[in-house]
Amino acid sequence: LLLAEQAHQLAETYFRELLILRFYLNHAYEDYVEAYNSNHIFDAASSRFHSVNLQYPNLQKLHQDPDILQVSNFLTKDECNAIMNKARSHLFPCLTKDANTGEVTVSDASRTSTNCNMPQEEIP
Repeated sequence: LLLAEQAHQLAETYFRELLILRFYLNHAYEDYVEAYNSNHIFDAASSRFHSVNLQYPNLQKLHQDPDILQVSNFLTKDECNAIMNKARSHLFPCLTKDANTGEVTVSDASRTSTNCNMPQEEIP
């Protein structure tokens, strides 16, 4: 538990430092950032999400606030089948955290979702 707390504190420290660095980079490259932001969606307040290139082929914006985007024909049927076949052996029930005890468990019967963490080198 102590190691997990230290890792969390370290991640928070790096996150704060990256936000400060981002602030200085925005000022140093203000013209570039303005041009970049006009073609990308980015949640500047939280910095938790990757930006999205709005010029991506076949990209359609379906809704704003929250942003919902769609890319038609992003993968072929064969590519989808290859990913699904590869993922089957890596599926496991989603973990849940008990709000009262903090215990992480897979025994919540109300949850029916699964998760898949596939190593990058195994992705077709």
